[in-house]
Amino acid sequence: MRAPGGKGRILNFFIIGYFGSGNVGDEAILGSFLSWSRRRLPGAGHTVLTSRPEETSARHDVGTVTKGDFAGLARALRRADAVVLPGGGLLQDATSARSAVYYCLLIIAAGAMGKPVYMMSQGMGPFRRKWTRALAGWAMRRFVRRAWARDERALGLMREMGLREDVAELGADMTFAAGAGSREAMESADAPMRLAVSLRPGEGVDALTGALVGCLMRLKETAAVAVDAMAFEAEADAPVVERFVSEMRRLCPGIEIRAHGVDGRMSAERAAEVVGGARAMIGMRLHSLAFAAARGVPFVALSYDPKVKAFADACGQPVFEKLEEVSAFELSRAVEFVAGGGAAEARERLAGAAASFSALAARSLSILERDMLEAEGRPLDVLGVPVSAMTLNRTVEKIRQAVLNRERLHIITFNPEMAMLARRDAGFAALARAGTLNTADGVGIRIALRLKHGARAEAVTGIDLAEKIFEMSAEEKLRVYLLGAKPEVIEKCAAELSARTTPPLLAGYHHGYIRDADPGALAEEIEAARPDIVLAGMGAPMQEFWIRDNAPKLSASVFIGVGGSFDVFAGETKRAPEFFRKTGLEWAHRLATAPSRAKRMTALPAFLAAAVWDAFKHRLKKEEKRKG
Repeated sequence: MRAPGGKGRILNFFIIGYFGSGNVGDEAILGSFLSWSRRRLPGAGHTVLTSRPEETSARHDVGTVTKGDFAGLARALRRADAVVLPGGGLLQDATSARSAVYYCLLIIAAGAMGKPVYMMSQGMGPFRRKWTRALAGWAMRRFVRRAWARDERALGLMREMGLREDVAELGADMTFAAGAGSREAMESADAPMRLAVSLRPGEGVDALTGALVGCLMRLKETAAVAVDAMAFEAEADAPVVERFVSEMRRLCPGIEIRAHGVDGRMSAERAAEVVGGARAMIGMRLHSLAFAAARGVPFVALSYDPKVKAFADACGQPVFEKLEEVSAFELSRAVEFVAGGGAAEARERLAGAAASFSALAARSLSILERDMLEAEGRPLDVLGVPVSAMTLNRTVEKIRQAVLNRERLHIITFNPEMAMLARRDAGFAALARAGTLNTADGVGIRIALRLKHGARAEAVTGIDLAEKIFEMSAEEKLRVYLLGAKPEVIEKCAAELSARTTPPLLAGYHHGYIRDADPGALAEEIEAARPDIVLAGMGAPMQEFWIRDNAPKLSASVFIGVGGSFDVFAGETKRAPEFFRKTGLEWAHRLATAPSRAKRMTALPAFLAAAVWDAFKHRLKKEEKRKG
């Protein structure tokens, strides 16, 4: 099993499907889901079930696990915050019962581990065995949180299997997640009629190939024709496509024909490009038709499976079902309609269907996004204080949204010293529980979250937040006010920040020696600077109490206690090297370089002992509740 690509993950998806098998349609599903996830949930991690781990990892920068790696599968499930099946026909026994049983067992294992399961854009069945259908129905009813069918037929089967209406609803293929478009290329008046053709093995395909050759010969009598023959699954489709290309070159030497994907190297992006450049698609593979619909290219469907007819009917495009009986004349008339005289009508039908599919895909993904953000943002109790397990990037995004929406946000970068302080100081405990966003600053807090809640939290420290805010300020012109440190240090800090290549927009600054200062006058000074964000670096709990008492007097949106960060930005103090930060040993570096902190560090072992005991009691209560 390869680890997920990237660093610092907290929100993790385990993505299950027929990936890495050389099927362009399945790779398009994976690519579309990953693109959406990275756009809408930046910082999320992804582990993908795949037949070709190296290839999938290199192409998509994801963690991977193979079907037979049971230890890796267990790790992927444990790490996951959600298990997603983003599309395809996984639950069926037409090929063999093994497929249905395997994916049902993964769903059951995920559910047994308390992981939410989302089935998206799913085609259901066919089920030829009563027991596999019964197993699939039970697994879905028991463990699937939400399920979206890719067509009405699949939705009907879900309902027959007992899924409630609030669980199962109509969705759309994941290739529509990016929205619907229009044709990518328009031919000049004298350009040949370019047709894309997708073929695959199946009953009647030899007769169909002959009819297709005859169709193209008929079309050439009235117009120049060019053909792009496409193998969407190289291993299966290449022999059929190569025979068709060979027949075309033998019988129709005047027709330009190109083969794509027979060598297994056609990517989903390249397939979409070829389809988008065609005047019409003649397709057997479902995703050849989905690519066409998403790009406004009319098509003629050759249905080897009910899912193909269901999609063609939904799009209002011609479809042939009995492939062995298709004639060259019938086929040419259908192609002439979608590519010629009826093209405007075919495109109008297609545009309406594609817009509907895009809306359905967007709805399913918005529900998944909502659920993930709710889970990520839900605070977790650490010794009686709610702590967020959001990533640094998600926390920064929350800050940005608070500023844009003029919402009030007080962030405490919560560490073990603060946790122990909250146990003996009722005032600070009340503050930390009263609507603040408490981030996991310090390895001790992250250990406590893991012990009690099984949550893998990323470190969100005051200095990291400050750095991100300075970057955001430079890019988006957000005004930042600095309050803290010695007079000479805060001046040096402001000078260093202003000397950056892309400096933040500093609204102003003031030292942190304010015990004898007039609080009203200071608040007026800060308000006059019109900051969006105030960073207070006076140490805990002084900075937190100052924010509590003064934020109501100010129009700034975001207030964050950042401790001794200004000393670091001023160059007065060096931060621990990256190795210590990545391994959670920053505290050890601080102790080694500043032995005077030893007394403060005694809070860490006391905190860890309390956290272990708290996690133990939490597990006992859960076990009692389960038994009771």
